[in-house]
Amino acid sequence: MKTLHTFEIEKEKKIKVDEKRVEDGKEITVSSETVKKVPIKFYIKKPTRSLLDDGDLYYSIKLSEGIKEGLLTRAMLSKRFVNDGGVLTNQEREDYIKLYSSLFEKENEFQRLHLIAEKDRTEEDKKKIESLISEISTIQKDFRNLQTSEAALFEHTAETRAKNKTIIWWCLHLAYVDEDAKTGEENKDKEPILVFGDGDMNVKTQKYYDLADSEQEFYQELFNKLSFYVTAWYMGSASKPEDFVNIEKDLE
Repeated sequence: MKTLHTFEIEKEKKIKVDEKRVEDGKEITVSSETVKKVPIKFYIKKPTRSLLDDGDLYYSIKLSEGIKEGLLTRAMLSKRFVNDGGVLTNQEREDYIKLYSSLFEKENEFQRLHLIAEKDRTEEDKKKIESLISEISTIQKDFRNLQTSEAALFEHTAETRAKNKTIIWWCLHLAYVDEDAKTGEENKDKEPILVFGDGDMNVKTQKYYDLADSEQEFYQELFNKLSFYVTAWYMGSASKPEDFVNIEKDLE
């Protein structure tokens, strides 16, 4: 099976331990159970072309369902906001213009000072550069806050609903686990199995939600990682092993 990424999560398991002893001159084996953390290996399968087509179809179906249920598309919502005077309030538009002008001026000043060779910079130049970096960072943060407010208005569109449903669909179809790893062992001769099993989509989806709602630490970590990796792939942020290594650092 070709994979996009593999990862491990430790899970507490009862392990049988055999201990050999000598009693009355005879060697005997005493079995006992102990709890230890065992690494469980998970795989995110590389989708086939056929599965990609199925995923696109599923998104289209969920998009149509959302529209039928009364959700607006992004285009429809944008048009409504434009007719009502735009997405941002008057105050937010004024703040946006001021931030843009201030950012433009400070970036120009920073570039001018940065063109001065480091050995020729005065102490005043160095302090000004440090100050500008801090000010530019603050302005960019304010920009992100405005953009976040704007983005929040589009969180309940038909596209967003279809995207979220499709990401769950992909989790159900791409998440595999090493079957023997469930017992703390690994058998390389056996193929991994689907985490949520085969069969009826409704049954698999319900299993997904049941495990996602579980308060067990193991499943919380599994769903955090699984949804993070699958979303990164689906949104185009990761397609190669090295991409997943980089986003793994972000996750940590």
